[in-house]
Amino acid sequence: DIILAMDCKYYPTSLNEVIYEDVCDNGLKIYMWVNKRVNTFYGTLSVKYGSIFNEFRVGSNSFSTPAGVAHFLEHVKFNENDNETAHDYFYKLGSDTNAFTTFQYTNYQVYASDNVKDNINHLLDFVFNDYFTKKMIKNES
Repeated sequence: DIILAMDCKYYPTSLNEVIYEDVCDNGLKIYMWVNKRVNTFYGTLSVKYGSIFNEFRVGSNSFSTPAGVAHFLEHVKFNENDNETAHDYFYKLGSDTNAFTTFQYTNYQVYASDNVKDNINHLLDFVFNDYFTKKMIKNES
């Protein structure tokens, strides 16, 4: 069972289910829709970086990136070292993972029937920890 904070918000649905909302200390919003009629779970992590974001300002400096960088990063992010990808880790757990990029965000997903904590922790780990090499960049280009 996943335990949410006692003061989290919850929203009943017309399907006699509940959607829970909580916010971590670091600002990460978590939504959980509990469906007791299935034996699997679907976890997603949405990052606010999509294809429309190619102009940046840091202090007084302006930067621009070529079109397609968000989608490119979506693919490269799955690399965890020179020999393994996030797919390898999830497959060992009996899980599946995927991602997609829209105009405004990139969404990383995991589907599984058990090992909820391991799956969610690894989803967070591989998305928020980078591993890039020139060879990987070249291979994905």
